[in-house]
Amino acid sequence: MTVLEDVCGWELENIPLMQRLLRPVTRLATLVDSTNLSAWQRRWAFKSVQDEVNQLWEEYGHSGKTQKLMWMNAQTGQTEFRDPFTALTYAYFAACWALLDIASPSESNTETISLPLRSCSPSTPPQAGSEPQRRPNSQSPPVKTPPSVRFISPSSSSPTWSSSSPVAEHHALILSVAWYLRLRDVGFSYLRLHSPLFVTAMYSASIEQRRVARMIFEEWESGSLKGIGALALERLDAEPA
Repeated sequence: MTVLEDVCGWELENIPLMQRLLRPVTRLATLVDSTNLSAWQRRWAFKSVQDEVNQLWEEYGHSGKTQKLMWMNAQTGQTEFRDPFTALTYAYFAACWALLDIASPSESNTETISLPLRSCSPSTPPQAGSEPQRRPNSQSPPVKTPPSVRFISPSSSSPTWSSSSPVAEHHALILSVAWYLRLRDVGFSYLRLHSPLFVTAMYSASIEQRRVARMIFEEWESGSLKGIGALALERLDAEPA
């Protein structure tokens, strides 16, 4: 993003929101991996990136509050999105919330904000949990039925969680985005999905969610996305068990 700002001379507000989300994701990933920061430095860095994410989320809420961006398909039980770019935007916000939870200093009592499910019919509430996952092959997608998630609107004056496991829901949303894009074979999306999906594969507390995310990278590696799939798997395998 700094290239667009510094070299191309773009104003920050003119850069697409999904591109602007790359910076907090990168800052949070760096903060999570940092081991040489003092408590004060960690708190300051966390508050700074948290404010940035909150500002972007507020902006996203204002720009799309009259549109139906995400909903649950009552027939299939799958999460649907307005379009692939909307799906990727949700994935990046979900990755930010998940990383904020990990990076949060122990002294911080920060309230985490959930993602919205706008225009969702109350007669078709999302179902909790997921069906057993299967290893993908060339004929079957990596996720049989993605975990369903429940979210609220960012315009709520006092956002609260709709589940006892909010962080797991953010990882579930990332997997739902992967499923949505997989079914549509949106070629441009895979490189963009790499970072949020890696957050789930690396940091989710759920063994099943990490397994499914890794399974997607393995499918990429065995197909035309060998390079980015292999990079993710190499990093995952380098981490201590």
